[in-house]
Amino acid sequence: MNTVKIKVEDTIFTANFFDNPTAIEIENLLPLKLTMKELNNNEKYYNFPQNFSKNPQFIKQINKGDIMLYQDNCLVIFYKDFTTNIQYTPIGKINNVENLGIIDNSSDISVSFII
Repeated sequence: MNTVKIKVEDTIFTANFFDNPTAIEIENLLPLKLTMKELNNNEKYYNFPQNFSKNPQFIKQINKGDIMLYQDNCLVIFYKDFTTNIQYTPIGKINNVENLGIIDNSSDISVSFII
């Protein structure tokens, strides 16, 4: 598990990326600055132009701070807890979720991923 910093506006979060091929492939692209779009009032997402290795699982319970891959190129950060029947590949988890509410809005946000 590797620690990654995620910067949103002036707030820096730490996240643990899991030891799986998908997380490693994304981590190898760092540093990244992405414009993440709003979806469903519970997540921000970014569609990469390339595909990644995937191992989709029925997660059932999404938790605030989960970082997942949807399909084979869509990076997702969840900022609310909810249940789902959609398959995701787990990438990591944001540790300090208490301030994650800053991304809880309807607009796109700039997110930097730094090692």
